[in-house]
Amino acid sequence: RCGARVVGVNNRSLHTFSVDPGTTDSLVANNRAALVEGNVLVAALSGIQCRTDVQRYQVMGVEMVLVGEALMRSEDPARLISNFRGLDDTVLVKTCGFKDPAIAIHAARAGADFIGLVFAAGSPRTVTAAEAR
Repeated sequence: RCGARVVGVNNRSLHTFSVDPGTTDSLVANNRAALVEGNVLVAALSGIQCRTDVQRYQVMGVEMVLVGEALMRSEDPARLISNFRGLDDTVLVKTCGFKDPAIAIHAARAGADFIGLVFAAGSPRTVTAAEAR
């Protein structure tokens, strides 16, 4: 209704930092007709830990996921991104929370489609506009 082409649904409460994957589930289930009619891409933001999470969202029609914490904790980010993609490259992978440009470049080379930055005050991964440039 607002003309958005992409809608990101944050599964993480910015007040408590708890994650509820049901947030994306509810939005998609309650707005399926409008999303399809508007040809809107839906992104599940936060809480994606493994390939099973990605597949679950794919079945619902979600076409993008944001991966932040799982990637930052991974010993092998390239392998994790490859695992999230599986054999089906139709899901786009967004990584988030980088403070070091070299790590962001590494994620892009490993196959991440988008690189996200955190500007929210209080996050340990917050960057300034100057740092983002």
